Amino acid sequence: MKHSSGIPRAVAEAALRPALLVMALALPAAIQAQPVPPDAAADPSAQVPPVVYRPVFDGTPTGIETRTGDWKRANATVGDFRRGHIDLLKWEEAQPASANAPGVTTSINPSPGTPSTALPAPHKH
Repeated sequence: MKHSSGIPRAVAEAALRPALLVMALALPAAIQAQPVPPDAAADPSAQVPPVVYRPVFDGTPTGIETRTGDWKRANATVGDFRRGHIDLLKWEEAQPASANAPGVTTSINPSPGTPSTALPAPHKH
């Protein structure tokens, strides 16, 4: 009978035997190499290394934003794209080619007629 890879089963088993033998012989050595007996984990007086505190944000980049903007205005501008991403894509298509060039940052201010430029209605709860 052939293996799913097309190799006869006897050939596949013969190729695996040496690897299985090495793993079987290495298992007792790996068990003996454990530095601490398993019983020591339950011992309350066992020596343990001190816990080192490292803040989560340690090493994260800072100062990426070079300027801050008016978040309320930005939120209102995003609200102008009523249908979400598709309106944003249509707005980008309507912009001049140089404004959409790579590396050029433009602010999102929809032109009249591309979705509503009026501020969105306030939320009513």
